[in-house]
Amino acid sequence: MSDHVLATVAWGMNGTVPPIDRDAALEQWMKDRTGPMSEWYEVGKQILWSRLPENSPLLKRYGDPASGTLAPHIEIPLGFPVENINLGLIILLTPHSRGTVKLASSNPFDAPLLDPNYLSHPFDMEAIIEGIRIAKRWYTGPAWDGFLTGFLGPDPDNSTQPRGEFENAFKASVDGFLHPVGTAAMSPAGSKKGVVDSQLKVKGLNGLRVVDASAIVGQYSFSDWIHGLIFD
Repeated sequence: MSDHVLATVAWGMNGTVPPIDRDAALEQWMKDRTGPMSEWYEVGKQILWSRLPENSPLLKRYGDPASGTLAPHIEIPLGFPVENINLGLIILLTPHSRGTVKLASSNPFDAPLLDPNYLSHPFDMEAIIEGIRIAKRWYTGPAWDGFLTGFLGPDPDNSTQPRGEFENAFKASVDGFLHPVGTAAMSPAGSKKGVVDSQLKVKGLNGLRVVDASAIVGQYSFSDWIHGLIFD
């Protein structure tokens, strides 16, 4: 199993963002489909995507897990104010870490045992730390002068905190982004491993395909191809 990893960092903020009048916003949207409720979210309307530099030691050491040279490694939705705090979301789009899904019992109605195993691969920890640094650089721009009061952390560059202590606390704070894939592993047709072949057909059965995200090997976008198989 593989999932995008989400870390939350914070900046102090001068003042607060006025709350949206939800009743008025709903009335406006019902009238002409405009206003705050016509947006994806009340805040966070801009997203920053970024790649690690091509000369990054991480890419040289572990390879590039992205789908191509233009595909991002990091996603950073911008602007999530909560009272006098501005939250930043750092999302690792290309994790190397793999978790597991196991049966809890022989009862099919029992929830399975999930272990996402976030940040277990060294690439993931280092890459998401680079994502934090990208966000820190973004928010040091002159446009934020007088608005943000400073970075609150968690800070990988805090010289007073041992690196191991930071990593342990950081691992405990991250979450998934609810994009799990890969629990019905794809493998070559002749392989005894895996659940489905390259045509998404379940091995050992006739007339059955798995066409949801469990068949996707890693965090990669080929949904259009799968849609074609659904109608095959």
